[in-house]
Parts: sequence; structure tokens; C-alpha cells
Amino acid sequence: MLSIDEIAARLRVVVRLLYRRVQTETGEGSPTRSEAAALAWLEERGPMTLGALAQLEQVRQQSMSQSVDALQERGWATRAPDPGDRRQVIVALTEAGRAALEAGRRVRQAWIVEAIATRLDDSERRTLAQALDLLERIARAERK
Repeated sequence: MLSIDEIAARLRVVVRLLYRRVQTETGEGSPTRSEAAALAWLEERGPMTLGALAQLEQVRQQSMSQSVDALQERGWATRAPDPGDRRQVIVALTEAGRAALEAGRRVRQAWIVEAIATRLDDSERRTLAQALDLLERIARAERK
């Protein structure tokens, strides 16, 4: 049996691999990984300043400005002056951006469904379902 340290190390590697694999599944015209991350923050938190979005993504404001330029060119986000501070810009998600984000999610979901359906038998699917409960409990655990 693996030690707790070995289980944790393997889990970390598998989660990273699965995350990367799922993120490579994008449909034609879907947002890139970085675009999807910015759009997801805007969907979750609503309109915000460019600086706040950069801080959430842990990137420089200049880098986020370039990302928002690309989102704006694709019609997925808008920029508007902050009515409370003319030096600031507010970035907001458009309906087209919401649709693009959802389309990308559907493509990734379809890949996961297909992978589970074709690579796991019924017994393994039940085991995976049980493991998900355990993984969720770990992920939701409060830090000590």
C-alpha cells in the first residue's frame, strides 16, 4: 500500500495532468486557456477594473490589458471608463463572451464524458464516483 506522502504526490501529478489534458480540449473559436480564465472571473465576479482582474489572475496589469484587448476584439468583453475614477477602466463580460465560455465548457465536458465512457468499465465508473466524493471532501477542507 502507498504511504500518505506517495498518495499525495501521485494525486498532485494526476490532478495536474488531468487539468492540462482537459484544458487542451477546445473547440473551433473557443477561448484559449488564459482567455477562458479571465472570462470566468468576469462571469463569477461581474464587471471589474483591469487591475482587479490582473490581480485575480496573478499577472501584470500590462499583460491583462493585452488579454482584454484580445477579448474585446472577439466581442467577448467590453471596456468602459470607471465612473468613479476616470483613471480606471471597467471590464465586463458580453453575452457573446458568456456564450464562448459556455461553448468551451461543453467541449471539455464532452471530452470527459467520452473518456469515462470509453476507457472505464462500469465497476471503474463506480469507483471513480466514490473517489470524487473523497476528492471533494479534501478540496473543501479548511486549512489548519
